[in-house]
Amino acid sequence: MTEIFTFIKGFQKNDSLPFLCPFCKKNSLLLDDDTWQEHDKSALHHCEEWFDPCNHVEYLYTALYKCSNKNCRQCVISSGTGGVDIDYSQEEYADAGSQPAYYSYYQPKIFIPPLSFFIVPEKTPSEIKALLELSFSIVLQSPASAVNCLRSSLEKLLDIYSIPKKKITS
Repeated sequence: MTEIFTFIKGFQKNDSLPFLCPFCKKNSLLLDDDTWQEHDKSALHHCEEWFDPCNHVEYLYTALYKCSNKNCRQCVISSGTGGVDIDYSQEEYADAGSQPAYYSYYQPKIFIPPLSFFIVPEKTPSEIKALLELSFSIVLQSPASAVNCLRSSLEKLLDIYSIPKKKITS
């Protein structure tokens, strides 16, 4: 689960996708490099004196992830935003005259079809499964709405198993 949270906070283009394929449920989704599209919304300002890559570069990206399972081969579309940051792992930029190294990072905003943040058991009632899948589909754009869907799914589960909403005292 930590890999998933690290990935959605910011990933680099060649990082592996820490989600299972939504079709075959295997860890087999790979970026199709030919489908990576990136647009730099700040490109017009790169030559300006005030321009700082870390504060001004804004990327939009789209990409296709393909399942490498030969029995599946389905695709997942991803789109999101990105930016630039300094690679602080360098030894204080080697020597005093050198420039810092920059790297691009990206944050996914949507996956189509939605990717699961946890495995939903097969015997899960369909109305609960639908609410969970809805939460997966909106969590990257609206975490609060996704949590509300999770809450609704728990309430439904309590209703299905006739668990009282309030503790019954004798």
